[in-house]
Amino acid sequence: MKRLLFSTLLSVLLTLTSSASEMKTDNGYLIHYNATGTEFMPPEVARNHQIVRSKNRAMLTVVVLKPNSDKELLHPSVLAQVTAQVVNLNQQVRNLEMRKIQEEKAIYYVGVFTINNEETLDFTIKVQPENQDKVHEITFRQQFFVD
Repeated sequence: MKRLLFSTLLSVLLTLTSSASEMKTDNGYLIHYNATGTEFMPPEVARNHQIVRSKNRAMLTVVVLKPNSDKELLHPSVLAQVTAQVVNLNQQVRNLEMRKIQEEKAIYYVGVFTINNEETLDFTIKVQPENQDKVHEITFRQQFFVD
């Protein structure tokens, strides 16, 4: 059962960190990030990670990867300090509580927040990989549709 859950979670993660996400390469690290509605998350995965599935909730996912010397296709995810903030067009600021989720070798960070239909949010993500001094900053804007 645990292997099935990990497999499901990994497939969701890979989906989020491939075609539907953005990526930043900085100082040898690959940082994948994505904001998407929680209603698309498989119910079992949401339940196991205490994430409420709703059309009015979204989730920011951040994965920090460090390519290894073998240049493998799947790079190992690494521990990092991840903070995130969202600002709406009325300049209302929300700091996201980013939780670390670790499943076997996969490490990722998630923050859940509420959204309204046609709401545009500006995101600022700060990532500091473990044992590194440099903080990587990512900014992006995304509009959400809930109806």
